[in-house]
Amino acid sequence: MKQPTESQLHRRRKINRVIFIFFGFSIAVLILIIWAASSTDDKYKGIEATPQEEARIDSVLAAQATRGKKEADAAFKKTKAGKIQAKHSDWTKEDCEKLARKEIWIGMSIDQVVYLRGRPNSRNDSNYGTGNKYQYGWDGYNPQFFYCGEDAIVTAYN
Repeated sequence: MKQPTESQLHRRRKINRVIFIFFGFSIAVLILIIWAASSTDDKYKGIEATPQEEARIDSVLAAQATRGKKEADAAFKKTKAGKIQAKHSDWTKEDCEKLARKEIWIGMSIDQVVYLRGRPNSRNDSNYGTGNKYQYGWDGYNPQFFYCGEDAIVTAYN
């Protein structure tokens, strides 16, 4: 086997130094991350509160959560979705947000479709032994037809 030349040895040493520095730096960063994460977890370690202090802290946190919820509810009522829900209190907040964006989905009620489009131009009733089924049609819209059962929940549209 041939002996490496001096320049080849120098090059290998240089590569080994770079690898050593890279791994050393990586380990140092990893240790720093672990230390930073553990120091925030231990911030209140060893501090104990009396039951009265814990109750006070809980009541303050509950009051803050309630205040935040009231502010969020007030802001929601000013939106288009909030105004829709004010008129239709039985519709969920999520449904009202979808209606405000003029979305159509399986599971919405025919009343919600009527809210978006107005009264239908046609309604076809059918019963093939599995209960009453309805087809509502709106001319000039796409999708044009909505299908539901007696519960008035949209099961399909096209």
